[in-house]
Amino acid sequence: MGTIIGINKKTKQSLSMVHQSYEICVLEIKEGFRKIYVTFAYTSPESLTDLDNIINKIDPFQNQCIFMGDINCRIGKYNGLMNNNFFTDDRQSKDSIINSRGKRLIHSLNKSNFKVMNGNSETDKTGHYTFSNKNGSSVIDLCLISKNLTDNKTFEVLNNEESCHFPILLTLNRNYSLSTRLDIPKAIWNSEKIIDYQENLDNLLQYHDQSQIDIKSMTDKIVQSMNSCKMLTTKNLGEPTITNGPKWFDNK
Repeated sequence: MGTIIGINKKTKQSLSMVHQSYEICVLEIKEGFRKIYVTFAYTSPESLTDLDNIINKIDPFQNQCIFMGDINCRIGKYNGLMNNNFFTDDRQSKDSIINSRGKRLIHSLNKSNFKVMNGNSETDKTGHYTFSNKNGSSVIDLCLISKNLTDNKTFEVLNNEESCHFPILLTLNRNYSLSTRLDIPKAIWNSEKIIDYQENLDNLLQYHDQSQIDIKSMTDKIVQSMNSCKMLTTKNLGEPTITNGPKWFDNK
């Protein structure tokens, strides 16, 4: 099995394939200042593909990213690492099982800036199964989006009678001008949150040898820790709003 990508001929965005393999395709979509990296994946249950490496390469902290496909990872009701608890009330799923591949994906997601859309949308409140056959049902077709993707989003699991897998659909509705504005993260230090920040950072670093961690990985952990403590905001870049005020000079 592999991946087939269909693109509407009328699309106005600039498209390019930045990575392609038997199991993974990464598509770059450009419009004005903005880039979105869309990763389509199929990884079999026996796959040796390192999803953590793919996630790090597309860098969901610095880039707006979408990752979706049949990756055979069951992550239960995971919705982010909060107080060392994988289960929160925000996301629902009809599949409560976490398999070994799911545990590895959760480990990667804890270090990333991704949000799981399955069971996290008004159009998929219960986290519908994406796979069903005589042996049972599961949620193994996942949709992940980077938290800096600010478009209005809906996610759906569609009906399908021709396959054991149900198609998944992510819809983005732009709520701002793409061609003139760009949001970048901006840190605002708050000394009252230093304990929470340090605990978050220590928790993220516990899986790494701190004497060998590279600068980029360390920076990502710091950004994620600050974001968890709500010490990050966004700064807008792009064309400024032009107002016609009074002239600063007279005619003399």
